Amino acid sequence: MALAIPKFLKMDPVTYFVIVESQFSVCNIMSDEQRFTQLTARLEADVLEEVSDVIRKPETRTYASLKAALIKRFSQSDEERLSKLLEHTEAGDRSPGQLLREIQNLAGSDVPENIVRGLWMKKLPTMSQQMLQALSTSLSLSQQAEVADKMHTVSSSSVSHVSIVDN
Repeated sequence: MALAIPKFLKMDPVTYFVIVESQFSVCNIMSDEQRFTQLTARLEADVLEEVSDVIRKPETRTYASLKAALIKRFSQSDEERLSKLLEHTEAGDRSPGQLLREIQNLAGSDVPENIVRGLWMKKLPTMSQQMLQALSTSLSLSQQAEVADKMHTVSSSSVSHVSIVDN
């Protein structure tokens, strides 16, 4: 099987390495040297520039060093994630479930579920908030997201008809 490493995900380097390491496993690429070589051969020039100090020094020319440097240099800081979480996360055209997943990704594992739930609920329309509040004790957060997605689908597919009446 051919190695299929995607373009580097600058906004989500951790997920990128989950994909890359799955590919390495499928293609039976196990040695650090092979992984380092395969990865550097596929990274874009601007990404390589960010880690040129790592790839140029013989003592740091390892896959583990390269991976750590890429994750550190391209991951958002805790402050950036928190700012985005609190200020810039909006539902837009996305479903409530998609919004929840973005909030969960930004929050990471450090933020308790009740905080994530509260942040998510505040971003939803008032009607959805009220219905989900009533269900909050009997449904998990993922189940609430499913209910919210169904409400979103129903409200999105409803079309208002306007009639013009001539006098």
